Amino acid sequence: MALIDDLKSRYPNIPTDLIDSNFVTYEAIYNIYYNAEYGQNKTDDEIILNLLAHLIVSEENTKNGENISVVSGESAGGVSRSYIANAMNQEDKFFNSTIYGQKFLLLTSRKNKIYFVWNQTI
Repeated sequence: MALIDDLKSRYPNIPTDLIDSNFVTYEAIYNIYYNAEYGQNKTDDEIILNLLAHLIVSEENTKNGENISVVSGESAGGVSRSYIANAMNQEDKFFNSTIYGQKFLLLTSRKNKIYFVWNQTI
């Protein structure tokens, strides 16, 4: 599947006309934020899809006059939860303004860490 089709399939809650009107712009520049090619491996693909979803939704929020603010809670039915945000820089605030940006940060922070495994042979 093409990247745009994967994006629409992965995030059916984002209106397709919104994706269609913004996709070309962000497809051309997403590698500024994350330097990988789509379709090479599943981890990069998931990161890129979250990044594009974040950029597209953020663009729409900006057009609607909304300021960038950190998602500080969510609710579904009678259940809700809230988060406390630590002091953040502008990049963190930008990416924490949508659930897609938060997933992007989470996935990229995990990818860039080095894990040491100690193997002791007795």
